[in-house]
Amino acid sequence: MLFRSHLEKHKPDVYTSLLYESDDLEDFNDVCRAYSEYFDVVEDDQWANLIPEHGYDAPPLRDKVKEYWQKLPPGKLEEISRIRSDFQIERWKTLPAEERRKHSESVSNGRKSMTDDARKSRADKMYKNFHRNDDGSYANPKVGAMIEKFKLERKSGANPSAKRVMFLGVEYQCISDVSLVNPEYSVNKVMKMLNDASITNCYYIDKKREFQPLTCPHCGKEGDTSSSFKRWHMNNCRNKSQ
Repeated sequence: MLFRSHLEKHKPDVYTSLLYESDDLEDFNDVCRAYSEYFDVVEDDQWANLIPEHGYDAPPLRDKVKEYWQKLPPGKLEEISRIRSDFQIERWKTLPAEERRKHSESVSNGRKSMTDDARKSRADKMYKNFHRNDDGSYANPKVGAMIEKFKLERKSGANPSAKRVMFLGVEYQCISDVSLVNPEYSVNKVMKMLNDASITNCYYIDKKREFQPLTCPHCGKEGDTSSSFKRWHMNNCRNKSQ
């Protein structure tokens, strides 16, 4: 997708040279890795590679790529992940509105076309990674650490989706900042006060998205049309098949 977008913006400005061809995947992979090492495609700034070339994303070769990731020195994997994440975020910010719409539509259509088995498998996987234990911690420690990291990085309005609010007559960059300055007010309590029309000095400065109320037909839980509710309920509800 990135390469196609590049061509659409800059027109074809690349050429391809055939270096090697083979019907043997293992042999092809060995040659690709040899060229990667020769040109030092990971470390040399002339190349955009974050990992060595491996030829094709077929199962036997995918295992070799996993081996490469596992052998990375401490901190290198985090650095690569950060570079990828920063690149995607910056690219999304500069995308024209029409390109964003097309991308969102493509993702939505892909989800809608999923088979029931695929949808259930996805829901099970997300539940396994994101559900919380009785003590409030995430069942998957890596997910918990990732979310805590995001919370720190997105404070003070750093979250691109953050909305400025007026709380008790004072302006804040986002809801989480209110709780940081006023620990006696939890995020949930702040949100309730912002949504209470009778409290005139608490309101959203930036326009808040409006969601329609929904009730999951499979478990009866009430929510709204926000993506977070539909992530766990409606077509993704664990009780759907029961």
